[in-house]
Amino acid sequence: ELKCRIRIGERILNLERRILELANTDMLTGLLNRRAFMEKIRQEISRTQREKRPLSLIMADIDHFKRINDAYGHQAGDLVLKRFAEQLTASTRPYDFTGRYGGEEFIVCLPGTGRSGAGSIAERIRRQTEDMEIMLPDESGPIRITASFGTASHEEGPRVDVDLLIKRADEALYRAKRGGRNRVCGTRNDED
Repeated sequence: ELKCRIRIGERILNLERRILELANTDMLTGLLNRRAFMEKIRQEISRTQREKRPLSLIMADIDHFKRINDAYGHQAGDLVLKRFAEQLTASTRPYDFTGRYGGEEFIVCLPGTGRSGAGSIAERIRRQTEDMEIMLPDESGPIRITASFGTASHEEGPRVDVDLLIKRADEALYRAKRGGRNRVCGTRNDED
């Protein structure tokens, strides 16, 4: 009877872990969903302020994503999103974290990274994305994509406002889009 109860308890714990994982993960890309990302970044900002360390964000958006869906279909679009998410994860450090912010927009948190480091990392990801070839399952040829990136950093000073930091990264992203796409832009004033 004890062994039976232990197995049932283990099964319940495994199910709870799986439910939590599903609740925090974007189903398509396997990245953190927006809610889970926001929860984690708030925790990271608290730690960053306590340790007086810099923190940066990268907002990334796949250029002309609608054209991919229109030309190749939504399954190809889903494949592009997955491959781009894999590229983001492969291009960051183990303690950085990435989320799907919405649609074809992604967000990366870089703890302990200042303005110049964030720009360098975003540029490296941009180049790697530009070099990617995404093979379609029907072998109709590879899809090549580009992405635009916006960075924002908090290096020292008063309390970090998460929403303001995200807004700054988003504004930098849209400057990159308006500036011709496939580029990295930082915020004009990264300090709070």
